[in-house]
Amino acid sequence: MKQIIYILVSALITAFPAHAGTDADSTASYAWGENVGWINFYGDGGTNSGVEINTSVMSGYAWGENIGWVFFGDGSPDTTSQYQHTSNDHGVNVNPGGTTATLTGYAWGENIGWINFDQSVGQPILWFNGTFIGYAWGENVGWINLSPLMLADGDQDALADAFENNSGTYVSPFNPGTDPNDEDSDNDGLLDGEEIAYNANPHLTDTDSDNINDGDEVNTYNTDPNDSDSDDDTLSDYAEIFTYNTNPNNADPDGDNMDDSDEVNYGLNPFKAEIFVQFDAASGGTGHFDNPYNALVTAVWAATSGQTIALDSNGGDTSEVLTINKEVTIKAIDGAVRVGSF
Repeated sequence: MKQIIYILVSALITAFPAHAGTDADSTASYAWGENVGWINFYGDGGTNSGVEINTSVMSGYAWGENIGWVFFGDGSPDTTSQYQHTSNDHGVNVNPGGTTATLTGYAWGENIGWINFDQSVGQPILWFNGTFIGYAWGENVGWINLSPLMLADGDQDALADAFENNSGTYVSPFNPGTDPNDEDSDNDGLLDGEEIAYNANPHLTDTDSDNINDGDEVNTYNTDPNDSDSDDDTLSDYAEIFTYNTNPNNADPDGDNMDDSDEVNYGLNPFKAEIFVQFDAASGGTGHFDNPYNALVTAVWAATSGQTIALDSNGGDTSEVLTINKEVTIKAIDGAVRVGSF
């Protein structure tokens, strides 16, 4: 059966390739094999042939000075969107998943035989920006390194032109719907490819709807353009930057184990550390505390001298006291006590 496949594919390739066009970059268009030299995916210079690619398959021809033409498929699988590797349906498949696509299947060279893209180690991978990594294997030629190879990116937006279909709708990194002639389709200050790298939408100037455009989030404030609250402290990035002047990337800049949002809600200073003490009224007794932030309380409670303050935590009982070793202010907050500078 394999001999029949060889004959069928060989007959197809013997004639000069009629396939026209290529998606390979004109300068970074080469793969390398130690035993075969350079293989040019731009074909013979792009005039008559080259390798094309879409979100399902590769097609066309690459040219090696030492090995001749290598066939990647005809671009029209017989029954599905991908080659099934039957006697009449062979080529290299593209399998997108997130920001990368695995390459599987077989290419064929009349002078070198099959080149296998299914590898358990060094699996060939294509990134959405057009960068290839990994190795293919030919029984007669050994390993072929794809990592020097790149797809064309005419608008230099870090996104391969082959996947920019200008539909205006973002579906996935390999179907972004962007304009291959416009490096920033939504004019928000981020390249289309950068938006995908940051998990933002290249058609929305403000992906997370926090009133800060994506370009400013990345280039000015170092916040996440796809998360309206980058530090998860329940204060929006916009509020932290423009209202409270806090750090949108640090939920607790003063290190007192109280998020910025709590400090703002209680009228505290998010840049000055306080110590939170929660009374356990049911337990009673002098200096008994039920406090989740034990390290901080211990630091205060360990003082052996200083001011002793009687605290009324349960409606008139002042038997519970807190000894502190520095001048502080005591402030009641929701049945709790905050000790620090306000």
